Amino acid sequence: MRSWLLALILLAPALGGCGDLFLAPNVDSGPEGLWVGDVDPHYGPTAGGNLVTITGGGFEGTVSVSFGNAVVDATILDGGAITVTAPNAGMELEVDVVVRSSLGEVTVPGGYTFSDSVIPDDTSGGDIDGVGGVVEFSHLQIACTECFGATSPQVSAFAAFHNATATTWTSWLPDPGSCVSNPSNTPPASSYLDIGTNIHLTAGSRSLTLTRTTVGGQAQYDAGSLTDSDFQRNTAYDLEAADGGDWGPFTIVDAVTTGQMITSVTPNELLYVATPRFLGGTCTNYCAFDAQMSRQGTTISYSPFGVTGTFVAMLGMYDGTSGNYIGTVLCRDYDNGSITIPASSLSAYAPGTLVAVYMYRYIIEWTANPASKSYVESVVSIGVLGTASLR
Repeated sequence: MRSWLLALILLAPALGGCGDLFLAPNVDSGPEGLWVGDVDPHYGPTAGGNLVTITGGGFEGTVSVSFGNAVVDATILDGGAITVTAPNAGMELEVDVVVRSSLGEVTVPGGYTFSDSVIPDDTSGGDIDGVGGVVEFSHLQIACTECFGATSPQVSAFAAFHNATATTWTSWLPDPGSCVSNPSNTPPASSYLDIGTNIHLTAGSRSLTLTRTTVGGQAQYDAGSLTDSDFQRNTAYDLEAADGGDWGPFTIVDAVTTGQMITSVTPNELLYVATPRFLGGTCTNYCAFDAQMSRQGTTISYSPFGVTGTFVAMLGMYDGTSGNYIGTVLCRDYDNGSITIPASSLSAYAPGTLVAVYMYRYIIEWTANPASKSYVESVVSIGVLGTASLR
């Protein structure tokens, strides 16, 4: 079962263009013995938190790295490689990367781009460009399984591959700090490629098989029903395609990286689980849909936060009398512990409207696939589904 977010990606009409692509860094030399050959990846989410490897030489003594004005700790792998964790930028921008060691310092102008919506060009190798596929890995905990006729958690994995395009699978999402009503989008490619009978997502000894299916004449890959143990927290999965179709066999190391579960939500009434009274329940205290969301604006807090990615609150609106679906509100913000849905997004709905509240940590990354000379976009959604009503 695909997540609601991916269903929106697949079923709705396209948004406008995603803007200019960013360029890869021009690598510079420093003092004799200290040099930088590559910053990989040279882009990442505005919230930071992703691992960046810097290769070169002269990484001796005390080594530090700056992304613009933000200094981060560096781990020396050897004299020719260091790793750092990208800081939280709070906005989309391009910054210089400065490496300092006992030998001096070297600057990579425009060495890193913070972006949540647009994948940068990679001109350093000269052969990786555009998005050539997506892998979506989703984990959704459901507070009131009776309300939605579903078991919990819902875990799914989906993939599709295509020729490289300049548009990402997630460029339709609203910018952090904004909302959109009834979001819509189509995939960036109209024709998916057949790369064999199945592909695998592998983490250590665990391997998930995604089997080829045909939907509307298009080849897609789906893992079917998965369990909670299939979704390993804070884990990198390799993508393996033994056939690969016209691309030939390929393996992408760390193609998908999961994150941390959402462990608490405020107001906690969002997670009340007893069958609501209007569905025949007899609950008196902890009843689903009892949480009140103000039509004048409401804020949801959660923990933990500060994890790689952004946070999305998606509200499915249903008529309080008939139960019919009447609309969707989608808000997105940085992973800072709270998200606000403003009056401008809620006031059009009547008091008593029932709300399915999807709260997702949303992690988007791009990993180069040399076989296709394009990126595979990974979309990891880690969510909790609660209930509320408008007042």
